[in-house]
Amino acid sequence: VVDGLQRLSAIRSFVIKKTLGLSGLEFMTDLKGKKYDDLKTTLQRRIRESPVTVYLIKQSTPDDVKYSVFRRINTGGLTLNNQEIRNAMAKKPERDFLQKIAQHPLLPKLMGGLSKRLLDQELVLRFWAFYYLDYSNEKFSKFLDHAMEKFKHSDHQKRDQFESIFDQAISRCDHLLGETAFQKKTEKTGVRYKNRSLFEVWMVSLARLDQSGFDKLLCHKADVREAVNELLQEPDFYESISHSTQNKNRVHTRHAKVDTLI
Repeated sequence: VVDGLQRLSAIRSFVIKKTLGLSGLEFMTDLKGKKYDDLKTTLQRRIRESPVTVYLIKQSTPDDVKYSVFRRINTGGLTLNNQEIRNAMAKKPERDFLQKIAQHPLLPKLMGGLSKRLLDQELVLRFWAFYYLDYSNEKFSKFLDHAMEKFKHSDHQKRDQFESIFDQAISRCDHLLGETAFQKKTEKTGVRYKNRSLFEVWMVSLARLDQSGFDKLLCHKADVREAVNELLQEPDFYESISHSTQNKNRVHTRHAKVDTLI
């Protein structure tokens, strides 16, 4: 449902499930607290015979158009963020799978609590996108939209493979870089913040490394962490994870520099 989910749910709860009582009435205040079965037959008939106008987005509608419709509609209430839109357009198996991956215990440890408004699931999708797809200079939200469509058409084997890759990547980040793996210091105050671009680049880079290569890194953990701290001081790398992070050149810069460090 693009718009009107609350209203449809209210009608369903009142008329079909019959669990909702009337409240907040501006008119007909004598009906306060009454449920559907408590109404006079004439009122019940008026409700049942009221038409509901629906604009249906057909399944054959191009995906880009569907996402655009979702984004353009202004409900007047809480505006959905991009991942909530993707979630609304996905089927239950896809939603459940993303939620399952996002519940990995190391994700909140390294990135903090992001479950509110599905930001943790967007991180999972971001990893999927950069691991499997090439990023062009398109709008970043569209890049993740396309990744979501690729994900929706993936089979069980690919999803199981991805779950294993995600687990290995985030475990490697934790073992090699520790709790500050995805943190950067602000230039002025030195306060540390979780950074999604660091999550993206380290997850992808370490996921693509073979086991012997990672074992060598692990043997020099202290040297790696020192090199990471030095990298964070480099102006062009710091810019690539701080400003215009979705620009193709900035994406290339951070991935190239981390690959060089490794």
